[in-house]
Amino acid sequence: MKDLKVEMFAIDRLTNRLRPLAWLFVGLSFLFAIYPLIWFDIKALKYNEYGDYVGGPVAAFLTLGSMFFIYITYLSQRYQVLLQQNEIRENLNQNYSSQFEARFFQLLHLHASNVSLMDYRNRKGEVLSVGRDCFRTYYKKFEKAILRVRKREFRKLYSLSNDVVLNLSEYESIEIALEDVLDEFTFVYTKFQSDLDPYYRSMEHLIGYTHQSELQEKQKEEFFEILRAQLSTYELVFVYYFIHLGGEFSGRQLSKLAKSYNLVRDVDEVDLFHGDKRIRF
Repeated sequence: MKDLKVEMFAIDRLTNRLRPLAWLFVGLSFLFAIYPLIWFDIKALKYNEYGDYVGGPVAAFLTLGSMFFIYITYLSQRYQVLLQQNEIRENLNQNYSSQFEARFFQLLHLHASNVSLMDYRNRKGEVLSVGRDCFRTYYKKFEKAILRVRKREFRKLYSLSNDVVLNLSEYESIEIALEDVLDEFTFVYTKFQSDLDPYYRSMEHLIGYTHQSELQEKQKEEFFEILRAQLSTYELVFVYYFIHLGGEFSGRQLSKLAKSYNLVRDVDEVDLFHGDKRIRF
């Protein structure tokens, strides 16, 4: 569509430049036609003398003017063809945008339905959390796993003999390596994989559908903003670490596209567990 508009603009500008030239040659031919009748001894009744004169410079200027008008007519026809093509494309784009939007929200609803079907049960089979609340439970499990890592790192720095007093401020300041966090995330993910796999697959489908669409990048960003707004804080943390694993759980496309569109830029650093906080993708 952009190429069509550029060509239409070029044709319109060229036509505006050529039209004065065409009329100039027509005007010159008219002046040359009446000029000898006034200033020279060429009698209008002597058709042979006047006809020879008209067949010279007057005909030349008329021919040039006619050629310009013929070319201007061609440009005008070309402009009308491009205008029709542009209107057709705009209608097609509007239809495509409407179809895409309907499909996008259909996929988004399907993704939300998958989330609503999630549940967390204890060993007795009792349901403790459902839907998005499951991610809060998963996060707490993740947090406990990180706590074990923190204790392990603390033991490396300080012996547990009676000569050492545990300093809680130092305990809280211990930074955990990203690799250790990802190991614990993998452990938690595997434990709840039956619920998390469908979640990430539906999200991958939604993101891939938007990425492969014919929308402009700015329009794609708007739809990704809609998707991002649907994610809870705990979901963002899980997506954050999931995409950093680079598709270890068959989510390479999700990992790549989520990084490309900065899907988790809104994740709060205080909700992350590794030492240097935000991962730089």
